[in-house]
Amino acid sequence: MVNLTKEELKHLQKLSNVNIDESWEEKFLSKLDSVIWMLDKLNTIDTSNISEINWLWNTLRVIPWTKDFPNKKEILWNVKHEVINNSIVIKSALSSD
Repeated sequence: MVNLTKEELKHLQKLSNVNIDESWEEKFLSKLDSVIWMLDKLNTIDTSNISEINWLWNTLRVIPWTKDFPNKKEILWNVKHEVINNSIVIKSALSSD
């Protein structure tokens, strides 16, 4: 584990303009330590064999054990959203609209 100190937490609070009640400091430190530990662990993963195109294009992938329906329109007939290429189009959860 990382084991941040209370002084480091105070410094982070100042940098981020966030105030944490003293009664929550220990719990927050423990959770923050876990997050930092996981980020450190992610840095150790070898990603050299991942092609760059996978990062550029997020495409739908066919799962081998799924059932293929010959008449896609029959499945999507009651969808209220727009349908393009047998995919339901929805607004992004991150959009400001």
